[in-house]
Amino acid sequence: MQKLLENFSNEFGCSGVEVFTIEGRIIIHLLNNGSSRIKELLHASGSSYRGFYLAIERLKAKGLVTADIDPNDRRARLIRLNEIPEQLLMMEAEC
Repeated sequence: MQKLLENFSNEFGCSGVEVFTIEGRIIIHLLNNGSSRIKELLHASGSSYRGFYLAIERLKAKGLVTADIDPNDRRARLIRLNEIPEQLLMMEAEC
């Protein structure tokens, strides 16, 4: 598990996302739980409302996450992690 976290941290660090920032906590939550509602992610990130939305916008701009309408409640939005190849998470960082 430690090796996986190190590789994950290194790889996303190369893309400009640090694991222990708001963005990192959002990505880890999405990896563990799949698509999540904004409110759930906000709580999991432990950040302020403004900080959370800025982090989501940064992740969207990098192409790491997508916001979709929740098919069960059209008022809500789901954030999903875009497909990340498993080999990216397992490989050694080379940045």
